[in-house]
Amino acid sequence: MYMNRRTILKRSAFLLLSAAVIGGCSTDVSTGTDEELGRVVVTIKDNNNAPLQGILVDLFVTSNTFTPWAAATTDATGTAEFSASAGGVKPQGYVVRVITLTSYELAAGETNNKPVTAVANQTATVSFTLSKRPIGQQ
Repeated sequence: MYMNRRTILKRSAFLLLSAAVIGGCSTDVSTGTDEELGRVVVTIKDNNNAPLQGILVDLFVTSNTFTPWAAATTDATGTAEFSASAGGVKPQGYVVRVITLTSYELAAGETNNKPVTAVANQTATVSFTLSKRPIGQQ
C-alpha cells in the first residue's frame, strides 16, 4: 500500500492529537470534588513530652501494609497530617507507621503500626512516643 507524504502527515497528526487527548484523561474517579474526606493527624513526642520535628510517618490502607498510601513529616510542633494539601484522606481504615531512621526509636512499651479509621469531616489523631537511641546505636 502506497501512501503519499500528505496522507502520512495527516495520520501522524491525528495520532498525536489522539494520544494527547487520551493522555490528558484521568481514570481516577476516587477523588471527586464531591467526596467528603477525613483527616488523620499524627503527634510525636519524646519521653519528656517535647514535640519531635522531622520524624517520618507512613499511612497504609489496612488491606495493604506493604506500600504506603501517603507519607508525612512532623513539623516543629511534632505534628504531621496526611494529604493535608488535598483536604484529607478517604474515609476508611488505615495503619500509621513511624519510620525510625533518625536518632530516635519507639519508647519502651510503645507500639508501631497503629490502626486508625478516617471518618468524613472528622479528625482522627494517632500519638507516638519516641526515645533517644543510645550513643553507638544511632
